[in-house]
Amino acid sequence: MVHSAWTPNTVFRLSLIGRCQGQAVVNVFHFEATDTFEGSLTTDALAQAAGQSLATDWRTNMLAAWRPMLPTDYTLDVLRAQVVERKGQVSHTLLATDDTTGLPSAGNATGVADDLTTAVVLKWRGISANRHSRGRTYVGPINDNVTNAGILTTVTSFTTFTNNMITRYTGAGPGVTAGFRFSVYSRPYDAPNGAYTVRVPGSGLTVVNNTTDYNGAVSAITSGNVDTTLRTQRRRQIGVGS
Repeated sequence: MVHSAWTPNTVFRLSLIGRCQGQAVVNVFHFEATDTFEGSLTTDALAQAAGQSLATDWRTNMLAAWRPMLPTDYTLDVLRAQVVERKGQVSHTLLATDDTTGLPSAGNATGVADDLTTAVVLKWRGISANRHSRGRTYVGPINDNVTNAGILTTVTSFTTFTNNMITRYTGAGPGVTAGFRFSVYSRPYDAPNGAYTVRVPGSGLTVVNNTTDYNGAVSAITSGNVDTTLRTQRRRQIGVGS
């Protein structure tokens, strides 16, 4: 089976590709084109160029708030923008473009990373009460200066970045006016792909296979907050990934 064509507007993926102590550190944000902006994206080339302008907009307006969350041995090297969905198309992903203007740029929080896996989670939510309207960003690595006994004790820089993202890319913010709405993106898949596991009492982990196609979804984010309970991002372990 094949999932249906994408019906929402164009979706952009913005990847923040950095490094710390020799390990890749990648954070990803998604944005949906507004209705007005979608009308101007009449070709793939225009959509790809729009991704480049998104990277420029984020770098110009968000980089200064991003850096204070990260330690001095973290470096942001590349902003990679990619169109991952096009309206009316099936699995229509375009070639990514890289923005390195003014990069690399180091974190400027006091101190160096204590470890690579501890992270602060920024939680994003849309107006609907379902899992397709919730997202998370694992910001890290971080340093001991802002933590105590597994709790984030200095939240100012994390709150500032969260608020800035909401102010610029949600509602009637300047980023939305420019055409980019901060969103949670759920990737489409063809059955039986998309299988997931659940923990069943007495049986342990059980694989749930999807028997129907999933056409994907994109939901506008309306709010964000900082989870002060520290989490672990396993993929940032040395030798595992990013």
